[in-house]
Order: sequence, then C-alpha cells, then structure tokens
Amino acid sequence: MKQNLKLFGLLALICFGMAKPAKAVDGFYLGGVLGAAGLTNTASSDTKLGFGVDLGLRANSSVDVMFHFQTSSHTGATLYMPYLTAEMHWLEVNDFDFTLGVGPGLYFAKSPLATSTNFGINFGTAADLKVDDAIRLGLGFRYHVVIDSGSANIWSFLFRFGYFFGS
Repeated sequence: MKQNLKLFGLLALICFGMAKPAKAVDGFYLGGVLGAAGLTNTASSDTKLGFGVDLGLRANSSVDVMFHFQTSSHTGATLYMPYLTAEMHWLEVNDFDFTLGVGPGLYFAKSPLATSTNFGINFGTAADLKVDDAIRLGLGFRYHVVIDSGSANIWSFLFRFGYFFGS
C-alpha cells in the first residue's frame, strides 16, 4: 500500500509538472460523468452503470490537470476509483474540443469478503462540444490498467457534462 501511494504521488507530480507555468490559471472545471463501465478479464462481460465527478484546473491553453472520482458496482464488488490525468487539447474544430489524457490512479474494490487497493495507470480520449463559453457536453473513453496480477483492468465509456469557470 505504501509503495502504491508513493508511486501515485510521483506520477501526480509528473502530471502537474507537465503543465507549463503560467502567470495565472486560465480557469477551473467542474463536471460529472455517467455511462458504461466494464471489467476486462472476467469470465463474462461485466458491464455496469458508472458515474463520477471531475474537478479540473486549466493550467494553460493546451493542458488541463484533472482529478476524477468514478464508481461502479459490478458482480461481487463495488469499484471506487480516484485518479489524476493530464489532459492535452490536441485538436479543436469549430465548437468541438478533442483531448488525450494519461495519469495515475488508485483502485479500490470492495466486496462483502474483502477490500483491495491497487495502483494503476489510466489513459483515454474525449470529444466535447462547447455549448457556450462555459457549458461543455461530450463523450469520453478511458482505459485503466490496474497493476496487480489478480485484478481486472477497467474501461469506461461515459457521457460528460460540465461547467468551465474561465477567464
């Protein structure tokens, strides 16, 4: 557990370090996600409803640092996933914004018999529609590689909605 937390902290510092220093923060983001979440190495497809919250900081025009918390209940266990990402804005077409993100995560699986904590890496992409200067609607896909030989990897395909408090 201590080793997982140290690795999580190191990768969190790398995420924050990827953001170039700015004179001021460009804005803050508050949003929610809702959609399908599944486990990859289970005998049967275990896809359930997942939901969560996103909190972000726009470090500059091309990088957001995001904290995500997502949960989903699967057969035999409930997953709780706090994770960080550095989101790079790689393409903007009209009112659509496309991002790629990567970062560290902690993965808690709670069942009636046991609770486990694992470290992992997540990566994904999203496409958001800028409804106006503040409101964002979109779709995102994220894949979580859980670093433990006995744990399933996790994927999610989620509807995103949020508000950008920008300058």
